[in-house]
Amino acid sequence: MALSLGYGMGLMLKLPVADRRAVTLEVGIQNSGLGLVILFTFFPEAGGMMLITAFWGVWHLVSGLTLSQIWARIPYE
Repeated sequence: MALSLGYGMGLMLKLPVADRRAVTLEVGIQNSGLGLVILFTFFPEAGGMMLITAFWGVWHLVSGLTLSQIWARIPYE
């Protein structure tokens, strides 16, 4: 959903394709790191939440890398 939000905002702002792709990856991947920092800082006893957030971070890395590989094969418009 975060990747879609980033791409949608890039479309709405009429960004060039390269910028749209950059915004998509930035929005999609940075949310996981922020979640872990917040949990470690304010909820150090919440191991279950950290586990879920860490898994979600791995998912964002996998989905971001997959998307970047797909985009690497598609030329700019």
